[in-house]
Amino acid sequence: MNTAQATDVTANLELANPEIMEMHSLITKMGFIMMGATHIRFSNQQYLLTWSMGSGAKCVAINMFYRPGLDLYTLDFVKSHSDPARTVRMDRVYGEEVIGVIERETGFYLRL
Repeated sequence: MNTAQATDVTANLELANPEIMEMHSLITKMGFIMMGATHIRFSNQQYLLTWSMGSGAKCVAINMFYRPGLDLYTLDFVKSHSDPARTVRMDRVYGEEVIGVIERETGFYLRL
């Protein structure tokens, strides 16, 4: 997975395709704030939304992929940038389950 070519969301969200916009709206602006998310980026070609986590999280970054043929998501919880083997992958996640999976894997609550 190459996230180096991803585009910064904060400056260019209007360039995102509808799938990326849907992924962003699943988390909500408040959800990103509650996670202390930084470096929020997207890739239209890979249907990827990625961000770094704030302090206190159980992981350092999250990569969220949309699988258009199945209408499902894949979430990669990066535990360490230096050790890719410590990445936890949650595959075939339905849209309504995304928040719960993120809450369980990060230790942050995204809903009030």
